This record gives sequence, C-alpha cells and structure tokens, in this order.
Amino acid sequence: MIRFLFIAIQVFCFARVSGAEAQVSLNTFEERRRAVLETFAAEGKEKFIRAECLFSLGRTQEALVEVNKGLDALVPGNKINRWMHGGNTGFIAWPGIVCYIRFENQAFINGWALNHYVNQSYAIFSRSSKAGGRPWQGQSYPCGVMWDEPEPDKGSHLWITHPAADEKGKMGIHTHGVSAHEQEILGRDSLLFVFRIPDGVPFPYALGYVPGGHRAFINDAATDGRIFLHYGSVLIAITASQAFDWDPSSGIRAPASPPRKGDSEFRVLARHCAVAIETALPSEFPAASPSDQLKEFRAKVMGSSSLKFVSGETVSGAYQSRSGGSLECTFGGPDRINGRAVDYQTWPSSKSPWTTQISPDGPMEIRDKVSKRIYDFSLWKIHTSPY
Repeated sequence: MIRFLFIAIQVFCFARVSGAEAQVSLNTFEERRRAVLETFAAEGKEKFIRAECLFSLGRTQEALVEVNKGLDALVPGNKINRWMHGGNTGFIAWPGIVCYIRFENQAFINGWALNHYVNQSYAIFSRSSKAGGRPWQGQSYPCGVMWDEPEPDKGSHLWITHPAADEKGKMGIHTHGVSAHEQEILGRDSLLFVFRIPDGVPFPYALGYVPGGHRAFINDAATDGRIFLHYGSVLIAITASQAFDWDPSSGIRAPASPPRKGDSEFRVLARHCAVAIETALPSEFPAASPSDQLKEFRAKVMGSSSLKFVSGETVSGAYQSRSGGSLECTFGGPDRINGRAVDYQTWPSSKSPWTTQISPDGPMEIRDKVSKRIYDFSLWKIHTSPY
C-alpha cells in the first residue's frame, strides 16, 4: 500500500512540477524527491501527509502545526483513531503511524522514553520524561493497558492520569490529557505511577478510566484501595496507596466524547499518592469461569504483591509484583527495576526481542532465529548475515 501510494504521489507531483509554472530541476533523485515533498507540503489536504512531508524537508515547526491540526479532530475511543489515544499501541496504517512516530521524536515526548510490554492479547505501556523530555504532555493517555476486545461496542483501553482537563461541560473535543505532575516506571507486566501535584494546581487527584465490558470484577477500593478486572484477554489489578471510591455504574463525569455503556472512572483524592497496575493472561489461572479466574488472580496478588508510598519533600513509590519483580520511582529522582537503576540517557529509539535501533538515525537491526538484517540509513544499504 505504501509503495502504491508513493507511486501515485510521484505521478501526480511530477505532472504538477513539469508544467510551465514550475521551474524546478528534476535531474537527480534528490531533486525529484524534494519536488514531491514540496508539492504535497504546500497543497496536500490530509494534515498527517502534509506533516510527514514537512518533517522530511526539515521544516519541523511547520510540521508540528499540521500534526496538531490533525490531532484536534481525533476523538478518543474511536476505533479507527485510537492509535493516538492509546499512546503507544494500536497503530493504524501509514501515514498515521509514521507521522506519529515522527511526532513522538520531535515534540510529543521530545526525548521521552517509551516502554511497552506486549504479548498475544494485550499491551501495557508507559513513558518517562527522565530521558530529558520537556514537561509538555498534550491530549493523550500515554500510560495504561489496551487489549483485544472482539465486541466493537466495548472499550479496550484502561488509563490512569493526572488530568489536564476534567470539568463537565468544558471538555469540547479535548481529552482529559496528562500533566507534568505524574511520573511512571514500567517493568514487564506491571506499571507504577507516582503523583506529586502542587498546591493550587487544579484536579488534586489521580484519575482512572475503567471501560465497561468486564466479564467479572472485584471492588475492594473502599477497603484495600484495590480493583480487580477480567476483560477476557487480560486480568488487571489496580492498587492505590490509599482507599478510594469506585462505583462501576457511575458513568463518566466529564466525557471528552460520548462514553460507552458501562464505562466508569475513579479518583484517588490526594495530591501525593501512588497507583500500580499489574496484569496477567487469564490462561495463567485455570479456573473454569471468569469470576473464579479473577478470584485466583486476586488471591495471588493479595498474597504476593505490595505497594509502598513515601510522601513529603521527596515523593516515591515502590511496587512488588506477584512474580517478585520490583519497581521503584522517585519523583524527579532515579527509577529502579528489580533493584537496578534505569539509565534513561542511553534509552534506545527501539528495542525488542526482534529489533534494535539505538538512535533515530539508525542503523536498525532486525533478527529472527535464521538471519540478521542491518538497515544502514546513512548509506541506504541492507546487510544480511546468519543469526
């Protein structure tokens, strides 16, 4: 599809620049490439395509304006557009994914470190500003869980945030967003949030969005500060540093778009607090019914997992998961996974069991059990060798 679209762009653009009004040299590939990009950057109607062309031309500030214009029209929860509001997962096809990655690198996170844990049926994801990113957050939900949901009328994105907006009747097309007053650390299937919301800042709480469609749930929020959810393809445990209220039938107080039936939310009412998410595949628990599986999951989490929180001049949290893994997050300070400090200054552009790319300029390595391919973007060459 990408090849077909690019050929179509070339044909259209070459026709435009070959007319009497265009005095452009097309002798080299680079000159022809620039002519294509300039034409669509100037006259293209699709904002993400215009932005991608502007990025490629090095006109970053103009490109960011076009990206923001494109994002303003997106509605959270829309199945087509949820690649944006999922933060890191659920991408749709080009040009959205390409442009979004550019946007992340250039402005949206501006050097933020993204992290994901992905398996066959769900993804848990986060980001950290400790890689040097500026504290601009925008209209996104960059930390949470997304999962396979076969029924289109049910949501599949649970998120937690300190909202930038949460006033009924004043949301417009804007999402709740996220502020600079939260920090996170992800380790495999668990995610730890630490909130430090200064006095005078609006919305003095952590906000959580719980989609309807759960096959079973256990509500221990008012007693133990915990919620357990079964969504068919993922089990989710939410643990807060204090008790809170969650009413599964409460609906959404300030929706950014029409909420789905059964969607609900909770608020941990504290300027300083911590919240942890722990996930599991339902197949890990062999009980016959969703409710019995969730009870087994709850028993495992209650018996093995713990959340510790320290408030004061220094705000920090520590979470130990059922598997023994540990996460530590000090607001404005170091993060640790299983006791080892996280070095955000050497955070790669991409790293997974199959790929590695240290910097945006490459090279990128792709490997399987048979071969290894290195894509050298500076020389525009591919090197292949046995794995």
